Amino acid sequence: KPYTAEYNQHHAIIHGLIDQLRKIYPKNTFFCIPQGQGMIELWRLFNSGKLPDVTSLMKPTRQAKAPCLFRDQPGHGGNMPIILSELIWLAVIYKVDVRKYAFKTGYKTDLKSIAFKIANGDPYAKFSDE
Repeated sequence: KPYTAEYNQHHAIIHGLIDQLRKIYPKNTFFCIPQGQGMIELWRLFNSGKLPDVTSLMKPTRQAKAPCLFRDQPGHGGNMPIILSELIWLAVIYKVDVRKYAFKTGYKTDLKSIAFKIANGDPYAKFSDE
């Protein structure tokens, strides 16, 4: 899995920092938005041929219109990763069940279910489907 180990290592550090902040400031809310997990999931789907909406990993030229995961060499996400990130943020911050959210992503790929799974899968996201 691309970058999974690095992501997990980075995420563990963030979770440790959140634990420390929660101890120091118990009246404040600290949580994590696992946005990076979204890109890992999209990359995994792309590599396994299960991402029909994306034709290339990286945009070949600045002017190219082909749907891609990364729009440039530094790794900024294309349109699909941006929409997935928005859904993850919405799920974590506002506790929206994005699977039922009245928004058309414009993709065949079920970004809403992916976002829900990611937000619900991180105990530091404080997500609940109440």
